[in-house]
Amino acid sequence: MNILRDSNQSKPSALNAKHDVGLPHTARRGDRALHLSARRLARGFTLVELLIVVGILAVLAALLLPALARAREAGRRAVCASNLKQMGTIFKIYTSESRGEKFPMKLYNNGAWSRALTWHGPSLYPDYLTDYNITMCPSDAATTSAPMEEQLQAVLNGTLVATPVYRHGDLNGDGMFNGLDAAIWISAPRSYAYTAWAVSRTEELAAVIGSIERFKDATFTGIGVPPYPWSDLDVPVDPKPMTYNGITVIPEGTLGGEDVLRLREGVERFFVTDVNNPAGSATAQSNLPVMWDFFASRATGMAANPLYFGQGVTKFNHVPGGSNVLYADGHVEFLKYSGQEFPMSKWLAGYFGEVVYGGGH
Repeated sequence: MNILRDSNQSKPSALNAKHDVGLPHTARRGDRALHLSARRLARGFTLVELLIVVGILAVLAALLLPALARAREAGRRAVCASNLKQMGTIFKIYTSESRGEKFPMKLYNNGAWSRALTWHGPSLYPDYLTDYNITMCPSDAATTSAPMEEQLQAVLNGTLVATPVYRHGDLNGDGMFNGLDAAIWISAPRSYAYTAWAVSRTEELAAVIGSIERFKDATFTGIGVPPYPWSDLDVPVDPKPMTYNGITVIPEGTLGGEDVLRLREGVERFFVTDVNNPAGSATAQSNLPVMWDFFASRATGMAANPLYFGQGVTKFNHVPGGSNVLYADGHVEFLKYSGQEFPMSKWLAGYFGEVVYGGGH
């Protein structure tokens, strides 16, 4: 019985030994794997492995960063369009209360801004325009200097750092630093160009620009330019050819007339070309640009003068090159720069490249 018992007990031991044959090998393989992993961790990555990782990261960055930049610019362009839309609403409210239902006149103060196409600040601020930040495009690199609050405080304190013609904050030349100066500084030509006249073609705007330039040439004193006398009037046309960007334009009045008409409600009636079909031949307010992103396409010798900041160089607020454009009816649309479609004409881009376009341009 003892023999049988011992025999029966030995069988399970034999079976266990049979099943345990692979255990020592498995343990040895596991020990080797752990040992190799420990050695790899101890020695780190090889140079080839690091270069592969860096290369992969560089490829991913090259793929993602342009997309992120485009998305960021698309957001800024939307904010810019919103700014112009708000300005359009302000213009409409102003015209409903102004004499003759006119849009704000051109800024006419002393100095270089007498040339610039911008709106008359005191007409809108603070009665109609309360948020001056909408006068700046977020994509405009020239607006990234001191915050506007600090600039306005410098105007009121008489400590504004600007070109000598602006007398450290006395922007209207009355010997004082007050709210009128602050309003003019808010409307300084920065991100946007503005026309106070009803223009639908380059030739019509060229008549206005020609008048401004002739007045500047006749009255420049070495310090500044007197107020432009036609800021709130129809502009008489001088058909003298004007050349910018290698393109010559002969100025014309509204529909070839003798004057370029002031922008006002109902002015589109004067654009009828066929009295027998006025509805079909009229130019709607939706075709009359009022305000748009600044753009320039030509370098000039003025760019080297530190008083004129970075103006005169190739410049667009938005990439791809183009502008958000506000029209007289209040709608805003983005126009890519083709050099042909008004107001994004090559001729006008050349003019903006030449003119001393205020602070930042």
